Amino acid sequence: MSSIYVRLGLLAFGCAVLNGLGKVSPSSYALLALAVYVCTGGSHTLYLAWHTLPRDIRGAYRYVRLLLTVYAYQKRDATVPEVFAETARKTPEKPCLLFEDVSWTFRDLEEFSNRVANFFLSRGFKPGDCIALFMDNRPVRQSIYSYKNMLRTWSALIAVESNV
Repeated sequence: MSSIYVRLGLLAFGCAVLNGLGKVSPSSYALLALAVYVCTGGSHTLYLAWHTLPRDIRGAYRYVRLLLTVYAYQKRDATVPEVFAETARKTPEKPCLLFEDVSWTFRDLEEFSNRVANFFLSRGFKPGDCIALFMDNRPVRQSIYSYKNMLRTWSALIAVESNV
């Protein structure tokens, strides 16, 4: 941790010297910061940054795409069940949930959620009802949660660990 203080101290000293010289361009400050960093043992970090740059650019691109997608859904005032149904319609065979050795596609999850919703409708539940659920942490839990959104019911979900 002390090396960061040494770097910051050298950087502050260098900035003070540059300010004393008079009119200095902002690129000089950047060059000073880079020089202080490399001279105080930061070259390994520069090496790592260079070699992880493609991964970081890919991650930034995906993050920006995610933000734009969420913004588009917010502008459309789309709900989670609507977005899920749209995704299931576009990519029905794409894996949605992976748990241990089981893979559920969007189609599988949508069909199971519809079966659960129809079961509760057949038992007399209607939109606005409150349903308590007690279950372990399995993919079925997500499908049950999806049905809740389809019916627009409230549920209290109590997840338990089966291996405790």
